[in-house]
Amino acid sequence: MMWEKRLISCMIAMIVVLTMVLSVPGLKIEAADTEITHAVTGGNITFDMSTGTITDCDESVTEAVIPDTIEGVPVVEVGIRAFGSCINLSSVELPDSVTVIEAFAFDNCGSLNSVKMPKNLEKIESWAFWGCGNLSSIEIPDKTRKIGEETFQNCVGLDNIEIPASVTSIGNSAFGYCSGLRSIKVDKNNTAYSSEDGVLFDKEKTTLLCYPIGKKQTVYEIPEGVTKIEDTAFCNCISLRGIGIPESVTGIDEYAFHMCDSLTDVYYGGNKEAWQNITIKDYNVALETAAIHYSSTCPDDVPLPPLPSGNTTVTGDDTEENDMELTVGGDVEFEVPIIFL
Repeated sequence: MMWEKRLISCMIAMIVVLTMVLSVPGLKIEAADTEITHAVTGGNITFDMSTGTITDCDESVTEAVIPDTIEGVPVVEVGIRAFGSCINLSSVELPDSVTVIEAFAFDNCGSLNSVKMPKNLEKIESWAFWGCGNLSSIEIPDKTRKIGEETFQNCVGLDNIEIPASVTSIGNSAFGYCSGLRSIKVDKNNTAYSSEDGVLFDKEKTTLLCYPIGKKQTVYEIPEGVTKIEDTAFCNCISLRGIGIPESVTGIDEYAFHMCDSLTDVYYGGNKEAWQNITIKDYNVALETAAIHYSSTCPDDVPLPPLPSGNTTVTGDDTEENDMELTVGGDVEFEVPIIFL
């Protein structure tokens, strides 16, 4: 009987303690599961009542108009991968109550073509809109302070970006591989960044941050006074055949000219010795293969390299094959192997 009395005493003690805890003013006990669903076009989104965060979305959702509150709780954040890879999602309207769009929130939403951004948005975290190839425009609100790393990378449909005065942080390659991007414009009152001819710089124009690779010009003269060309600044810019680099440049970060396959000529403002003193980091093969013109400025145009002249033969390996001759331009011959498997 002794153990039964001890058990009863323990149970009574637990009840007393629980009663005391529940009676403490202002103390809240959260439920184990605070997530609920909210219906939108094509399916549901998932909302965490305890944090005010949208956490998930059905892949069948096609449009999402998010209210300011759900079940009386303000919607303040779009969570990590909340809409990630929702391939049917075409449009989103976010309420002004949202202040943060988290990492990967809309990544790889290939059908997304319209986003109404909240007026009170403060942060767009890294990779938030990565790979939204159908997105043709985005309006960054006036209260936004941060645009994370690779936020809009591979948004090939974007035509232009306007950076408001409020933005003080832009991560590396935020607009990388945006092949349709022709212009980045920065508000003149921004204290951290500036733009010139659609190209993004820091405020003092000593660091070139991003050249929009959708610009169609074949040559570009980097302004005098620039000392650094940032990581991925010209990456995948296939239109440029000539680049003018001023003598003021002392450092070129990795990937700055990565995949610039059309670049044939570099026009450098200093002499050969000064060029060799520039710190050029890895993955800038285009600068290694281009012709360097010292003590010169970029011309108005750089002609395309001439087609090869004479008879040129391309041969295969020692596998069994039949050869077909292909003539290009009358005097250039290729032997193209046809391999039967």
